Amino acid sequence: MTLKKDTKKDHQEYLYTKLINSNIPQISSRFIAMRLQELDVMEITAIRKINTLIFYIYTPKKKYSVHLHQIDLPDAKVEEI
Repeated sequence: MTLKKDTKKDHQEYLYTKLINSNIPQISSRFIAMRLQELDVMEITAIRKINTLIFYIYTPKKKYSVHLHQIDLPDAKVEEI
């Protein structure tokens, strides 16, 4: 699925769609998309699920570790690795 990424909102929607399609919970996906946008992530190339609460997000330039909470909160630990 290709989305236009002309505005910040469009770009965040693109990131959100990639995350939600990888079965990351909805509220967490929205928060992670916002954080990735703040980190100037332009594209997600792959998402690897380590377990139900830990994901690796791959971009063309960097890799991020994402740690979710047991309940779907608008918070997650996003670290560059």
